[in-house]
Amino acid sequence: MEPAFYRKKKLISGTFFRLSANWQLSCAAEIRLRKLNVNSIVFSQVLVSVIILISACNNQNHYKNDRLRQVRDFCDRRQTDALIAYAEDEDDAVRKEVALAFCSYSDSTAIATLLKMAEFDESSEVRSVAAYALGQFKVHGLYHLLGRLLMQEKESGVTKELAIAVGKSGGDSLLVELSKKHPEYAEGIYYSVLAHPIRKEFHEQIINLLKSDDRSAFFAAATLNRMQNLSDSLLPEVENAFLNKKDGDSGFQLASILGKLYPAGKYPDRFSELPEITRIGFLRGRTSAAKQLKANEAAIILNEKSLQVQELFAGLCLLDSSEINTEELLKISGQVKFMRASVLYQKAALKHAEAELKVRVSEQLAVKFRNNKNEYFQGLILNAMSAWNENAHFILEQSFATPSIVVRGYGVESLFEIFKNSPDDYHGAAGDLIIKCLDTRDVALCSHAALALMDTALIPNEGLEKYTERINDAMASMKLPRDIETYNDLASAKAHILKLPLPAKIKPEYNHPPDWDLALRIPPLMPVLIETSAGNIEVELFVDEAPATVTMFIELLRDSFYMNKHIHRMVPGFVVQDGCPRGDGFGSTFETIRTEIHPAIEFTEGTLGMASAGNDTESCQWFITHTATPHLNGRYTAFGRVTKGMDVLFNLEPGDEVRRITMLPEKSPF
Repeated sequence: MEPAFYRKKKLISGTFFRLSANWQLSCAAEIRLRKLNVNSIVFSQVLVSVIILISACNNQNHYKNDRLRQVRDFCDRRQTDALIAYAEDEDDAVRKEVALAFCSYSDSTAIATLLKMAEFDESSEVRSVAAYALGQFKVHGLYHLLGRLLMQEKESGVTKELAIAVGKSGGDSLLVELSKKHPEYAEGIYYSVLAHPIRKEFHEQIINLLKSDDRSAFFAAATLNRMQNLSDSLLPEVENAFLNKKDGDSGFQLASILGKLYPAGKYPDRFSELPEITRIGFLRGRTSAAKQLKANEAAIILNEKSLQVQELFAGLCLLDSSEINTEELLKISGQVKFMRASVLYQKAALKHAEAELKVRVSEQLAVKFRNNKNEYFQGLILNAMSAWNENAHFILEQSFATPSIVVRGYGVESLFEIFKNSPDDYHGAAGDLIIKCLDTRDVALCSHAALALMDTALIPNEGLEKYTERINDAMASMKLPRDIETYNDLASAKAHILKLPLPAKIKPEYNHPPDWDLALRIPPLMPVLIETSAGNIEVELFVDEAPATVTMFIELLRDSFYMNKHIHRMVPGFVVQDGCPRGDGFGSTFETIRTEIHPAIEFTEGTLGMASAGNDTESCQWFITHTATPHLNGRYTAFGRVTKGMDVLFNLEPGDEVRRITMLPEKSPF
């Protein structure tokens, strides 16, 4: 049927041009042409609508499938029997979802089912995920069975996960032997070294793996970097590997090894021209090996333009054997452009100075404390002043006079450090501070007190019963699940006092099922914008791999929860962390979500992860990695990755503001 407006137009045309046959022919031609145009327009509109509909379907996430949501719900509720019932489902996606569930939590009653899936399932994807899940159990006796599966499996994707599972289960000797023909098994060797030391007879083969492809070489380097007491004989091979891989993840690991092996004062050639992450790696290695700074390194420090590298240099200056004198340290402090690094250099000067200079530096720091209103900076100053125990009274006074929980936390930690280093000068002071902290019922101070009670170098292991009643009162004041981390610390301290075995950490009850109506509106790789005082960072979220986490994150940002928060933690070459409602890292909400582990999502550079105080305690705090951190794989939820703004990430430090987090409009479902 012709459109109504076209029929009307045709009638009018016939009335006006009926007198002339030529005009009639002309009109007919015109009508046919216009009819064709109208139909083309209608067809185009329909086509566009179909394309939009297809696009919308493609943007739907993994859990549009009802049965997958059901399996995910069983996983979140930790209902193992219900999950196992789906292990032989005819749908590959459902069986894979069952195996994925046991990547996130371990129940030994599922091992037999997972072994069957890893060996016999017709889908290589299912076998792969089942293998990864078996590795999550970390059961030493499993590596024989897993090793047999590894040697008979043909699919490379499955053998990768089997090698990881063998490594986590303690099969390092098998993997080292197999890696001579399969260098990709270096990844499994890495996970083995996380659990126990690699035997020295295996070092040569691990060194050989540095010559392999990029991924295998990275894990070989990461394995060496995790080893204790590395031999100097490894240095030539590490140097040679470093010449070929000076940047990226491998550059970070190899530079860190060089930092451990090089004598104090020696650097890789053209150090200042190396990528920032590589320089960070080198100094992290020197820090872990406690390699002091030499006097001639002051010029290198002053030329360094990286915030993180400056903070690492300042940390090295704190070593007792540093050759840079106090006057030089004060000069550096006045010339570096980063305020935090400047204070840390003053801390080093304070630690090494003679008594008269200690007074002057302490006074300078006290003036900075009073003149600066940034609570993170004030807290850092109290920490710096702890380098001289005579500042204990000032730190105590300021810690409990301030309304800032951030400053108070820094101060209390600093006081416990002073009391630990000078027990004869402050006899009984640590015990008084513990009582003062417990009586506040503040989660941060109670945690600091609990940890102090278990430190035998700080508190003698006798006569602790006097703290029991106060610990009971503090535990009773904790609001669960929000304060679960502090509650567990207090429970451990109580067991220590009563000379009982440490109790198992309590876990929150399942209290926040995913809002599936919201979750299903979130497209895969949904982009969000993190606006900070240092610049903007763009991140894409992985709703298919971590639906509960992404949904919770979206709920919080829609409620403006993440507005005007502050970065409360930064570890150079590791992470920055945010999302704490208290601002000191001890804050949470009353809603927790389950840990969500997915084998496909690894902690590489710029990965967005969810902080936790143990499995299934995740809530609102998040972190982003500076570089690949494979030791987090399988332990923390990864739910996004930076797509733009890594340079901004490297310039964030405690006290920087996260002004807000918003959904980018191009993929926003709202």
